Amino acid sequence: MEHLSLFCTWRGILCSKSSQQPQQVKGLLLDSKQLKGTLSPEVANLASLSYLNISNNAFHGPIPREIGKLASTLTYLDLSHNAFNGSVPPSLANCTLLTFLDLNTNFLSGSFPDFITNFTQLVYLDLSFNPITGHIPRDIGLLYASLQFLQVCNTLLTGPIPLSLMNCSSLVWLDLSNTLLSGPLPSDWTRLASSLQHLKLDNSDFSGDIPQALGNCTTLTVLRLHNNSFTGQIPPSLGELSLLQELRLFYNQLSGPVPSSLTNCTRLVYLELSANNLTGGIPPDIGRLSRVEWLTFSMNLLLEDSIPHSIHGCTQLRVLSLYQTNLGGFLPSSLFNLSKLERLSLQDCAFSGRLPDLIGNLTSLSITLDVSNNNFQGPIPAGLGKLKNLQRLFLQGNNFEGSIPHQLSELHSISEIDVSCRRVSGSIPASFSQLGSLKKLYIRNTRISGPIPDIFAGLQNLHVLDLSRNMLVGTIPQSLANLDSLDLILDISFNRLTGAIPSSFGNMFKLQEMRLSGNLFSGRIPSAFGDCVGMQLLDLSQNKLEGDIPRALGQMINLLHLDLSNNQLSGSLPSSIGYIPNLAFLNVSYNLLEGVIPENGVYRNSSGFFFVGNAGLCQISSATRCRSLSRPKMTGKSHWHFACQKRCFLKLLSNDKL
Repeated sequence: MEHLSLFCTWRGILCSKSSQQPQQVKGLLLDSKQLKGTLSPEVANLASLSYLNISNNAFHGPIPREIGKLASTLTYLDLSHNAFNGSVPPSLANCTLLTFLDLNTNFLSGSFPDFITNFTQLVYLDLSFNPITGHIPRDIGLLYASLQFLQVCNTLLTGPIPLSLMNCSSLVWLDLSNTLLSGPLPSDWTRLASSLQHLKLDNSDFSGDIPQALGNCTTLTVLRLHNNSFTGQIPPSLGELSLLQELRLFYNQLSGPVPSSLTNCTRLVYLELSANNLTGGIPPDIGRLSRVEWLTFSMNLLLEDSIPHSIHGCTQLRVLSLYQTNLGGFLPSSLFNLSKLERLSLQDCAFSGRLPDLIGNLTSLSITLDVSNNNFQGPIPAGLGKLKNLQRLFLQGNNFEGSIPHQLSELHSISEIDVSCRRVSGSIPASFSQLGSLKKLYIRNTRISGPIPDIFAGLQNLHVLDLSRNMLVGTIPQSLANLDSLDLILDISFNRLTGAIPSSFGNMFKLQEMRLSGNLFSGRIPSAFGDCVGMQLLDLSQNKLEGDIPRALGQMINLLHLDLSNNQLSGSLPSSIGYIPNLAFLNVSYNLLEGVIPENGVYRNSSGFFFVGNAGLCQISSATRCRSLSRPKMTGKSHWHFACQKRCFLKLLSNDKL
């Protein structure tokens, strides 16, 4: 007796308080105690135990079958957030007094335990985040008088929602999300109309129409049906859900207009209708949703018209996503009054006119401003420089013209900028050196001219630099040559750059892609490229490079693509390149190379077309002829070129076809 009294003083042990009878252990409250090991079967020897909570520990192994011996006392069982495995023991069927059963986030398998339908006092049931299979029992409705919480999300359950579940008139929370459940939803939700608050059926395989009767569930605050296969129209009856805070219907196959009645749901915080087949426009009274923070209509290709002027009424809006729709016209000035907006996604639409300086009023924009691939024109607004917290700015694919405003250098939080517009001109602002947080910079296919500014000493976080297809001239600045932080892409192709390729590029050993093609670079290929062991693509084609191909290129062990074509390279092909294990593409055509083509690795697998235009190259089978043709005195380059092609490459090409 003294020992038992001592146990009852321990934290987490709950005992009876009767003074006339010996103290009995009534509860074990041992959640989040960093316990581990297996659950001892001897726990069933606590004959008066009614409350067992060992959640959020590191118990493993099976749930002991002896737990069924607690049939006459156990009412509360929480084994969640452990690592129990095996199936739910059949002996648990004896514990018919259970009101709370939580087994979520374990490794329990086997079928949904049908005996749970005998737990007629059960209020709370959670089997989620387990690889449980089978169906929800057809007679789950036997729990109609007690069940308030049912959660089986993130399981492997299949089949439809049992119709009897609609009898559970006390149900407050129903979460069947992230399962393999399928089929149409029950049409009659009348018995749940006055109790159901949370309905989560997302990320499953439900289909058919969304039931009109859901509009009768006026206590609903959360309705998540996204990532399913629902068809038909959005029921206008959902506008009757005056307490609704979340309506997520994205990634379905819904069609028809957006019901204007949804603007009656004035408590909505999340309204997400993206990735459907909706038509018409955004409801004109959308501004009635004064509490909405997240508003998405994107990826509805048939959605048209313009952004309603009433949008300014959505004063709490943080995310507005309209991309990949047919919305267009001018942006309403009221849009720029949304002082809490953090992300604005308008890309791939039909918006036109000027992007006004008022954009600078959206000082809370901190995630993304994306207006790419529209029909905006005029200058890039200098007001963008006021968006001090902005992380990503995408302006590409518009008709902006004129220079890049130097005010963009005031975006000290920016990590990604894309200003690739054909009519943009002038030079790259030297003040971009102040963008110390910049990770990706795209200025491609524009009329930008002049030299590349020597700004990269201040851009030590840069991972991607794409200045391709502009009118840049001059040599590569020293600060770019030394920018060894680049680890993804360096693309300065198709400009008018001159001079030698810096040997310090060899320090970019983490860089994955380097494209220098289509310029006027001269001199030799630096042997230091051999140190670029992380590089997967190197394109030096269409320049004026000369000299031998360095053997050191064979040290670029991760190279997949190497293009040295259309230069003035001479000498023989180094066999070391053939030992690059995964090199799949090699093009050395139209140079001055000579000698025997090696037969190892990529040389063996490449098409003959990637060697043409090198009059002195031959296969090993025609090496004697190749030597006899080696560099005659050339006064007529074209004569020598065609002679070698006729003797050597016809065989090479014929072998390639075989």
